[in-house]
Amino acid sequence: METTQLNLMEIALHDYEAAREELNRPEHDVVTHSVCQLTRKSLSSMLRAYLDQNNVPFSVDDTMENLVQASKKFNPALSKMDFDILACSQLSLGENPANYCISEARVNNCFRLLHNLKETLFVK
Repeated sequence: METTQLNLMEIALHDYEAAREELNRPEHDVVTHSVCQLTRKSLSSMLRAYLDQNNVPFSVDDTMENLVQASKKFNPALSKMDFDILACSQLSLGENPANYCISEARVNNCFRLLHNLKETLFVK
């Protein structure tokens, strides 16, 4: 692995572990916003490391959608994963939190996606 890829994977795995640890806390202590942010950051770093490994250029400004689409070109298994779960928005007053990033069910689904991505791309 090259230095860039190693750095990206170190960041991705650090954030993965931090999100996992947060989810393993007692339910009433879980900070879902933290899990959401750590998961998204880890996903982004993991996809960038994967693209780097396959010599695909990317920009620091690439969106998650761009990273996903570029990665799918090299790994058809990614097309079977539901990345739509990442398209969440901020909760407005009076809205149902189950549809947004702050619900525990939503962040669990996002973390499950992250775990599956890690297993698909980097565990042989």
